Amino acid sequence: MIIIDNLLYGMLAGLITLKVLLLAVATVLLVHNLAKRPLQKRATPAPARRRRPRIDIYA
Repeated sequence: MIIIDNLLYGMLAGLITLKVLLLAVATVLLVHNLAKRPLQKRATPAPARRRRPRIDIYA
């Protein structure tokens, strides 16, 4: 009976550890995405000017 209890407590501790680890990873990804958005807005170049089509003199 003691062995079964130890196994169950070990599995419970493993599940709690896994849950904490997954929450930490989700938090890191959320912070990373929130920090990346302003950088993308700042790094986007201005739209290129539209030029009139030139006449193809070699056609």
